[in-house]
Amino acid sequence: MGSLSKPRDERGQFASPNAVPEGHYTAPTGLLTAKDYLNASTSDPAPFDFCPVFGPGDAIAQRRGQIALLKSRVHTGTGARLQRVIQKAMSGHPVTISVLGGSISACHGAGDDPLSPRCWPSKFFEWWNSVFPHPLSELTNGAARRTDSAYFAYCSNHHLPDETDIVILEFDASDP
Repeated sequence: MGSLSKPRDERGQFASPNAVPEGHYTAPTGLLTAKDYLNASTSDPAPFDFCPVFGPGDAIAQRRGQIALLKSRVHTGTGARLQRVIQKAMSGHPVTISVLGGSISACHGAGDDPLSPRCWPSKFFEWWNSVFPHPLSELTNGAARRTDSAYFAYCSNHHLPDETDIVILEFDASDP
């Protein structure tokens, strides 16, 4: 049975618990502050024009309603990881965005080119670059027609780069 031990530096000293492994991105701590954008008020403006969800400026929520939109979300999580990626982008670093999904994400009917400018992943990436411009940011579209989430549960590593900052999943039309 193996034992768990704390990492040590070159002198045999225990590494600091706050030490960051080499090659990992660390963001300055002052760029973003924790805030509940889901329950924002009109007196406190959002940092971007696409925030807050269900707020006074959310045209989709006004058109479809909060209940319908909440039903479309399986798990929203805390948003902490996405906040770190946004903080990275706001710091001027490049971001790698990857998309997995079925026919819609693979651009079926929009030119069948996974990077077609008519396809939603390209439109999203174009928007991302307008908000967080960086020449080294990348988009990888690993979507495949006639596939569902079960396929990607086993084979996603064949469709994604080794390191990616954001993975967007879209399986609406492909999953039973």
